[in-house]
Amino acid sequence: MVAQGHFDFWGVLDRRKWIVFLGMVAGIGLAILYYYQTPTLYRSVAKVQIKPRNPVAMHLSRLGGGGGILPDAEEYMAYRHDKIIAEDTMIRKCLDASDGALYKLKSFQGEGPEEVIKTVMENLKVTPDKEEMSIYEIQYDSTNRDDATHLVNNLVKTYEKDLTQIHKDETAESISYLSQVENNTIADLARIQEELDQLTALDNVPRVNTHLGQDLYSMTIQELKPKVSRMRDLMNEALAERDRSEEALQMGVEATQAKVEVLKQRNSIRLEGSTKDVEFQASARSQELIMNIQVNLDRIRSRLGPGHPQVESLEKQLQMVQQSIEENRQFAEQIRGGTSDDPALILQYYIQGLTQEIDTYRAIISRDIVELQKALAKASEVQAIRNQIKSLEERKTQVQHRLEEIQTQIVEINPSGNI
Repeated sequence: MVAQGHFDFWGVLDRRKWIVFLGMVAGIGLAILYYYQTPTLYRSVAKVQIKPRNPVAMHLSRLGGGGGILPDAEEYMAYRHDKIIAEDTMIRKCLDASDGALYKLKSFQGEGPEEVIKTVMENLKVTPDKEEMSIYEIQYDSTNRDDATHLVNNLVKTYEKDLTQIHKDETAESISYLSQVENNTIADLARIQEELDQLTALDNVPRVNTHLGQDLYSMTIQELKPKVSRMRDLMNEALAERDRSEEALQMGVEATQAKVEVLKQRNSIRLEGSTKDVEFQASARSQELIMNIQVNLDRIRSRLGPGHPQVESLEKQLQMVQQSIEENRQFAEQIRGGTSDDPALILQYYIQGLTQEIDTYRAIISRDIVELQKALAKASEVQAIRNQIKSLEERKTQVQHRLEEIQTQIVEINPSGNI
């Protein structure tokens, strides 16, 4: 007798043992049936590493309009190869490459070409490695062990051959494009050189100081600017002296006599002999002017030679100053005799000599200003030409560097030069 509230497991099992037995038999039978009815699948796995032979030789459509930066090769491979290998186009190439032999594999018996392609696509899986993006795992499941291995090996060979041809085509295309760019760059370089030659021919100003890079115009400007300034100072000094002399003459006999005595002390005039001849001496201003002109004349004549326009101009200036001094000397001889002791007459002749000296300064300044303006205009033209030359030389250097980069790229893409 079983105690109340206690479950009799063994009793229940004994009473229903046939049900349990039949369930076990049915389960084992179904397992055996599934085993014999379900075909055995074999998996073939291959790992391949795909890297471009030369990343520079990637298709020009990926150059960003021919002048962009190439994309990272690893990133490009990661999203592309696993998809291309598993595409029906690549599978069809693989199957067709065997002259139809792969279509007749045991695992494809009874299937047409399109059905075979569909079967391969359903059982093929290509995945990139998570750590090394250039490595891909190709796996294929088949009911026939040899078929799985055979198909994977042929697929790898087909894609390798396809990549090799693509690389060759794209390398040839890249070289063709770069060669065209190279030719255009060489033509551009030739045009720049032609412009440089033309501008250099225009820059034909004689160099008078190679060490300092000084040409004729810059030397002329350098010499004429201080000369004109000094001539103006001398002219203003002569003008002031004339004004003082005229003022003394207007103030009367005493002022006139005092002025003449000052002139005697300064040796501006000299009274000699019993006849008290008056001889007007060349003023210190005239002497300085003659010395400056003579120094410049000797220096420029040694550089440019006789007959040069600038040399002739200085020779005329020197003659003008010497002629002015000679006129003053002749003027002094005209007042020899008894009238030479008249202070008013002496001062009048002195004022007239200053006027001639001032006129000489004005003529020299006027002529020098004309020469200075010409030199400034020519120097501006020359400087504009030299600025263009400098700009073209910089552009030439840039184009030469670009040409070297293009030629280096061509060698990197095709080191052997066979393509």
